[in-house]
Amino acid sequence: MQIRNSAGAVLPELEDVFEFDSDLWDYLQARVPQPGPEQKCEAEEHKEFADPAFATTFFYVLEEGHICYTYVCDECMDSMVEDYDSPNAEDVPTDGWGYATDPVHCV
Repeated sequence: MQIRNSAGAVLPELEDVFEFDSDLWDYLQARVPQPGPEQKCEAEEHKEFADPAFATTFFYVLEEGHICYTYVCDECMDSMVEDYDSPNAEDVPTDGWGYATDPVHCV
């Protein structure tokens, strides 16, 4: 997913935050492996549980120069989305060619 042009400026078509968030989600859906059948929820709320719920999807954040994803259950996803702020295109880490970096599994 190209985000910046050769001069390093954000592409004009990505300036709409909500449309960009949808495009970024599609990009990540194609690159983040779906949680396996035994994958447990990795959300902070479930780390203390002896037997956390199974993960059904992933949640992503922009952190330390990476697009980080964590596997979460439906309940945690719902609560995380409530506090979620859509990223701006200029905040997404890119490689030297202006393309979004590959997502990294951050637990």
